[in-house]
Amino acid sequence: MEGSSAAAVSRILRIHEHPTPDDPVVSWLTEAGHCVSVAPPSASPEDLTDLQAELIIAGPSANGALLRDLDVASAGGTIPVLQLLAAEPPVRDCPFMDACLIEPLKQCELLSTVQLLLRVRRSERAAAQASQRWQHTFDAMSDALLVLDAEQRVLSCNQTMARLLGLDADAAQGRALTELLSGELRDLFDKAYSPGSQARWEAEAGAFGRFYRVVADESHALPSAPQASATRRSGRTPSSPPPEPLTVITLSDVTERRQLEEGYRRTAQELSAAARRKD
Repeated sequence: MEGSSAAAVSRILRIHEHPTPDDPVVSWLTEAGHCVSVAPPSASPEDLTDLQAELIIAGPSANGALLRDLDVASAGGTIPVLQLLAAEPPVRDCPFMDACLIEPLKQCELLSTVQLLLRVRRSERAAAQASQRWQHTFDAMSDALLVLDAEQRVLSCNQTMARLLGLDADAAQGRALTELLSGELRDLFDKAYSPGSQARWEAEAGAFGRFYRVVADESHALPSAPQASATRRSGRTPSSPPPEPLTVITLSDVTERRQLEEGYRRTAQELSAAARRKD
């Protein structure tokens, strides 16, 4: 393998069966400021993974298994694949292709396609990182949080809710809420939440020797959108489905507040009784 251009704006892997020093694809990309590495189709995924390629440009003889293994091994999500072909094939014959260009190539056509695929790749990575940050915050909250779909199946729950359910958070996903509730937790939900009867529920009830404020809000909706990589590789732009209705349930431990309120109430009663005795 050979590399070029240390001052790179992005890392591109060129898979070519017969690489030559004057390969125009490598020359054009290097001139544009990209860092290009070249490897034959026979290369092993282990040898190529360390390159951390953001884009793969493959020729007609590219090994589909190699492209799949590189995709799986990528720590940054799906690696877009631009395939260079002598003739345009049916999309179904190229499951690992995100875009194709027909040879002979034009420099402007190659560079604009590369820039487009790199922008999509970076947008997907940014979305994945934002999702990870949201999940970290979601799990770190002291309140127990549960998100249900329209059929009352668990879409997500944080670690606090998972501990109350006695399950791993991942194990709860996709299961019906009624399957997960038992004992005192079932009694708590029965007292505080009646699905579909109104948009928002608020109630306080006891369980496990504690008091919880339960808020169930059925007014949320989750916009449904296909994954970008799936959309690219299908060759179609599907219409957006309607938003999915959601229910967000929050359990807040209000035991200390209830104890303080009870203490204030008793003190007020004692003061009132003392005042009456003086009279």
